Amino acid sequence: MHGISQLSRSLLVLATTLLLAACGGSDNDDSDDAAATVDKLVGQYAGVYQDNGAPRLATATVIGADDLTLVVLDEQDRRSEYSGRYAAKTGTFEFAGGGNCQAADEALQCTLDGQSVTLAASTAESLDYSVADLAGRYQVRLDGELYTLTAASDGDFTVSANGCDTAGNLSLALDGTLVAVRLTSAECGGKLVNGYLSTDSLYTSRDVLVTYLPGSELSGYWIR
Repeated sequence: MHGISQLSRSLLVLATTLLLAACGGSDNDDSDDAAATVDKLVGQYAGVYQDNGAPRLATATVIGADDLTLVVLDEQDRRSEYSGRYAAKTGTFEFAGGGNCQAADEALQCTLDGQSVTLAASTAESLDYSVADLAGRYQVRLDGELYTLTAASDGDFTVSANGCDTAGNLSLALDGTLVAVRLTSAECGGKLVNGYLSTDSLYTSRDVLVTYLPGSELSGYWIR
């Protein structure tokens, strides 16, 4: 009886070990599957809909599993921005407070403002400038305080205001059609988010950076 009891205990330990190993592997597999799925859907998607009769332009930008952004513009170009996550179990892009989307025939089928909206894949040409071309010093005034963004030719940048520095990085994304923005550190506890930027011209070519960083006060227009 003692031999049988010892064998039973050994089998129980082995079974428990295998079960825990399988569970641990499952989490990693889910993460890998989610990343692989998002990689197939990288790009920008856009569509127009109406909210209580007012037009809205929605743009979803999928750069990676940890870099999903939804931007909604109203008729006065006021914008709302939302960071997203990919929920592997439901196959859904979830934008907290902004809605959700699912892939559907090279488009995203979304629920925005309680409405069903199709965002079609956008086609864009490669940028005619590099990250190095954006190097320089940019400024913006927020709540009466002057913020300064200094970008280096390698894409690294810092933002200085009120004695605090926030660091980040610019890099080409989506096959060179977009510049991705990643905030990497903040001395005074600012929110670290991912997003992207476009450029505009005010006095000289590309002297304005238009940043889309959901939830960050650094989102907006920076002038060189």
